[in-house]
Amino acid sequence: MIIERNGEAYDLSYAKKAMLVVVILPLLVMYTEAMLTPALPTIQKEFAVNPNDVSWILTIYSSSER
Repeated sequence: MIIERNGEAYDLSYAKKAMLVVVILPLLVMYTEAMLTPALPTIQKEFAVNPNDVSWILTIYSSSER
């Protein structure tokens, strides 16, 4: 469906697809962060690093998403 407003045409099917991506993507990011956080103590033990170093894993992951 195409809507015309102020002399410009807008495709609603494209807008719906874009909105789906905008809604689903943050949910996936939150889901993966929720999985990573409980794994941090195990990662710390496996790689024999201190808590300060293992916190960088979450920081790097969070900054690489954006």
